[in-house]
Formats: sequence, structure tokens, C-alpha cells
Amino acid sequence: MLRASRHQKVRDAIQNGMIEMFEGKKIAVFDLEIKEPIEECSRGWDSFDEMGVSVLVLFDYREMRYRVFADENILEALNILNQYDLVVGFNTVKFDWKVLNATYHYEKSRASKDFDILREIWLSLGLNPDVFNPATHGGYSLDNVAYETIGLRKSGNGAYAPYLYQQGKWAELIDYCLQDVKIEKELFEFIVSNGYIIRYQNRLPVEFHLDH
Repeated sequence: MLRASRHQKVRDAIQNGMIEMFEGKKIAVFDLEIKEPIEECSRGWDSFDEMGVSVLVLFDYREMRYRVFADENILEALNILNQYDLVVGFNTVKFDWKVLNATYHYEKSRASKDFDILREIWLSLGLNPDVFNPATHGGYSLDNVAYETIGLRKSGNGAYAPYLYQQGKWAELIDYCLQDVKIEKELFEFIVSNGYIIRYQNRLPVEFHLDH
């Protein structure tokens, strides 16, 4: 309880500063869940064109609120993600964006830049973020990094999200994705405020500049 309380006080203080810094700016933090289980896709993790998007959740700093998107309103989400100044997430470059680009044909050219937290962690470690090696790149999941850095845990395992979609459990699916975005948002704000994450009880520099 003491650990959680201490982390909460830190997060609250950071959030107050981030409101002043980011409110009204065209910045979004997002995550998505897929429709098809990876084991049912013909090429596994490379089957971006088969996965589909069941739900996409983002936090919009311009409006200072969370937004939920599915098939019927996904175009609005694509407009935000492609036309805002900055898009934040965790492993979005190697996964979420590839799923989106393989699933939807977005006609406008992209204007936004990425701040992919996992990618920045790998770069800080001196690793190639485009070539994944479990021996060197592993161990930096969102759950592990967020728990050590800001005391937050994921509410479940993403591998089960496609089954929630297939079973029509929309409330549980959206709640899961929403929690991931909340964690990514607060982790992003911690990085902006402090310039590091914590993993294996060590501080790892991860820097952010507003003109990133």
C-alpha cells in the first residue's frame, strides 16, 4: 500500500504539470486490440493484414479526454492519428501502425510523428529497434516497465483480447484497452517530467522533447 500511495502522489503531481504543458495540443496516446488471435493468423505476428482492429482507444490532449473507436467510427481515429503533431504509444511503430496500415486505406499523407516508448527504451540501450532479439530486447514489456516506474499494472493479457471480441464481451474489451492507454499516458508523462524509466531497479534514460 505504501508503494502504491507513493507512486500515486508522484503521478498526481506530474499530471498537474502535464495539463499545463500539453492541454490543447495535438497529441494523442493510443493503443488497439485485434480481432483475430495470433495463433489463428497464417503468418503469426507478421500477419498484419489478417488481424483486424476490434477496438482502438486514445487519450486526446487537445480535448483532454479518452476516446473509444471501433469499425463504425474508425475513420475519425485515423484522422487524429495521422494528422496530429505527435502520437504516443508502446510498440506502436512495429505493431499498431502496421496493423492499421494493413487494415485500412488512409488516403491522406501522414503528418504526425511518433514517440514509441518501447522503441525509445531500446534506443537508449543501444539496440537496433527494428530487429528484435529476445535475448537483448526482451524484458521490457509495458507491464514490467510501468510497474517499476509508476506502480501501475495492466489489467490483463493482450493475448486474450481477440477472444473477448469474438465472445462479444465489449465492456471487458474496452476496459482492458482503456487501462493500457491510461498506463501509457502516465508512463509518457513520467518520462517527460523525469527523463527516465525504471527497470531491473535501475534508471534508464529516456528523453523527450516537445519538438520530438
